[in-house]
Amino acid sequence: MGNKKVKTVSPDVKNYVLDTNILLDDPNSLTAFDHCNIILPYIVLEELDKHKDRPDAVGANARTIARKLNELIMESGDGLRDGIELENGSRLKVMTISQVELPSTNVAAKMDNLDYGDRKKGDNIILEFMLKLRENPQYANAVLVTRDTLLRCKSNVLEIAAEDYRKDAAIKKDQELYTGRTTVEVPDHIYQFLFDSITNLEPAEDNKWVEQPIVDVDYLSDQLDCDLLTDFPILPNTYVDFVSRSVPQAITLRWDEELDNFCALFTPTIKNYKPKNIEHEIALDMLMNPKIALCSLTGISGCGKSLVALAAAIHQTNMSTAFAFNDKRGGSFDKRGSGSGNKVSRPQKKNKDGKFDYIVVTKPVQPVGKDIGFLPGSKEEKMGPWIAPITDNMKVLLSSTGRKDEEADAILASYFELGVIEIEAITYMRGRSISNAFIIIDEAQNCSTHELKTILTRVGENSKIVLTGDLDQIDALHVNYYTSGLTNVIEKFKSKSIAAHITLESGILSKLATEVATLL
Repeated sequence: MGNKKVKTVSPDVKNYVLDTNILLDDPNSLTAFDHCNIILPYIVLEELDKHKDRPDAVGANARTIARKLNELIMESGDGLRDGIELENGSRLKVMTISQVELPSTNVAAKMDNLDYGDRKKGDNIILEFMLKLRENPQYANAVLVTRDTLLRCKSNVLEIAAEDYRKDAAIKKDQELYTGRTTVEVPDHIYQFLFDSITNLEPAEDNKWVEQPIVDVDYLSDQLDCDLLTDFPILPNTYVDFVSRSVPQAITLRWDEELDNFCALFTPTIKNYKPKNIEHEIALDMLMNPKIALCSLTGISGCGKSLVALAAAIHQTNMSTAFAFNDKRGGSFDKRGSGSGNKVSRPQKKNKDGKFDYIVVTKPVQPVGKDIGFLPGSKEEKMGPWIAPITDNMKVLLSSTGRKDEEADAILASYFELGVIEIEAITYMRGRSISNAFIIIDEAQNCSTHELKTILTRVGENSKIVLTGDLDQIDALHVNYYTSGLTNVIEKFKSKSIAAHITLESGILSKLATEVATLL
């Protein structure tokens, strides 16, 4: 070191040791801790190096961290070994086990004699690092920050302070996720007023979207002697069930911030699809609303999230012509989807009536259970097993008017061929600009915030994006209920008028499926 002055660490300053998974999940974690010492064990850099060539979000984050560390070195002129001052008042250091100075050789010998498994394993190297670090009075308050639950358990056994990292958690453990729906009890005369207003509405002309304001928020607040928006609270595009003690049936309206009114639900007549319950009617309302660009639908498996999203998508694209053509018996379909009795016409490139040009379907490639490994074939063939739930729902909609399975398959194949339906892997969404499209991200609960940000920033003009998922069925290793990208999107956008959310609670698949989803 020569005569170079080395800063000592004050024992009063907090010391946080970051595990590799913290950096891989959140590249901004280096600046998430203010006025403290941030310590990276050298093994963390080794583990980052192993992930940097991965083509997914984890690899991207590893490369981002590498660039940030290099930039800090170049800008500061200091070395990571001695520590680099950060703009938030913290100091970042990279330390090796041998660099940790112990007050006595007896302590060092004690550490060497510890028996805690394979000492070459990354986690155990970090544990050994922590044990030695905390023996130094300057670092006695050092805390290991990791998302690895088992590593925190190991730390507990060895009496090492360890915490989870929740900087990017959208909600706390004791906080309920926004459902997009609330209930307001009103007097009988107000309920009757709302009922009469709904009953007297004129049907939508040509089955097209129309705003239907029912009651002004100020009027209701005066009648109820409260501030509806703050007391409940009611956010933009919150769906409100107005109930009365004498009438069990709720009247559901949507709060429209722009109109300052509660509006009636828009429930279009969709060929081959009928809403299964009020939750589906709510979902259709947001999915058909041209002012809402971002929709999220969560709920138990079998509640119909994907089904209602696809029904709305088909209704708003030129694919709807496939549902409306003359379905004469006796015609035979060939493999291209056309035949003597039925014709599927190529859609127009531009829609004159404001509909979308095509549907984009994507989902994280996250297998349930053991991965089956490499799949041969084209991109569509590789994605086939993962988008099967989507195509199954498509076939349900196409077959609902009595079409034979082979006819439904032929129609679906033709629209894949014509590009009206586009299957895309999330990996390939980066860099795209998607305009005039209805975009569905299925199983979005398995996406990190970084992945959803990548997709959402690709949404162009006149596009709508829909996120569907079950937050109780997360298969991804690097996210959980609180840090899932879907949770973050719901919470961050709940106060934005361009977004809407609904939690579906009723299963429609079967009684068994509903019971399993609820109990297990």
